[in-house]
Amino acid sequence: MALRADIVGKLAPHFALPGTGGRIVDVWAFKQRKNVVIYFFRTDISACRRGLSDFAGNYLRYRSLDAEVVGISPEGLDVLRGVARELSLPFQLLHDEGGRISARYGVDLSGPPAKHAVFILDRFNAIEKSYSLAEDEAPDQEDMLKALDHVQAQCPE
Repeated sequence: MALRADIVGKLAPHFALPGTGGRIVDVWAFKQRKNVVIYFFRTDISACRRGLSDFAGNYLRYRSLDAEVVGISPEGLDVLRGVARELSLPFQLLHDEGGRISARYGVDLSGPPAKHAVFILDRFNAIEKSYSLAEDEAPDQEDMLKALDHVQAQCPE
């Protein structure tokens, strides 16, 4: 289901957030280099954990489409580091203190029911696709990869 149709096609809101890798991740650092898949989630929702695992399982497929995956959550870095270790995530989870960035993307993780969301950005940081997911719904990886393949075909390196 689409989320915030009004921002699709527009420049993604900027963020620079602390990550589980011990550094600040700036979305604009990927500009002109990589497509970006942003997953807004909460660790206490089983579908979100399933989504994180699914992104990890498909990570090489995302990388083959010149994409980087990042997860963004309002939960603290200690919690996020624990989840990253537990699920063996090959990508960073970022701490969005107070949900400021998720709010700029129109995502409400406070619930109930909590919605989680995915945004696909092209290599120029334009939002190409957005998905709003119900609390019990995990992201459809094949749909995400198909959308990213379309983005990559429109804007090859």
